[in-house]
Amino acid sequence: MASTDQTFIVRPLGGQDQENQVYDDVPIDATVRDLKLRIFVAQGIPVEKQKLLYGPEVMDDSRTLESYHIRKGFIIRLVRVIGSTSTPTTTQPPLYNNANTDAIILKTIFVNPAKGRQVTMNEVPLVTTVEEFRKLYSSRQKQDPDVCRLIFAGKELEDVKLGKVMTLKDYAVQNESTLHEVYRLRGGSGK
Repeated sequence: MASTDQTFIVRPLGGQDQENQVYDDVPIDATVRDLKLRIFVAQGIPVEKQKLLYGPEVMDDSRTLESYHIRKGFIIRLVRVIGSTSTPTTTQPPLYNNANTDAIILKTIFVNPAKGRQVTMNEVPLVTTVEEFRKLYSSRQKQDPDVCRLIFAGKELEDVKLGKVMTLKDYAVQNESTLHEVYRLRGGSGK
């Protein structure tokens, strides 16, 4: 018989000294908002200042935890939203000069695809790896992520550079930045 309760592990981002929090006996049909309320009670972080991530996806408050198919032992990441959630002004925001950039959520990133109309990616954590972002974008476009290359500020966003896993932060991608997609050419003589 299937269990009606599940244990969820939540890891706060941006705090090297913070430990994972374990939430036991969470009903399988609980919503993401229900889990946020438990986090509020345990840690005092207001629900509206929490973003929960499973993989590269920001979890929707109205969906059930079960709908995300979270497997045992997998971790939900907690990002604390800092500052107001109002629409950004037209002036360029300062480049990440604060110490805790792990908690930054980029409200909007635009991608100009090789074909078709511009795509808007919403609520992307700054610490998202290039590979995660490329896969998220490719799945939304229903295409193979291996043929997708992303360009920003004249540079190709590489998954790994000199042995380091690269993130959007490493390329100084900011809110309302525009990335450009180009297709990866597969070589061969065709003979």
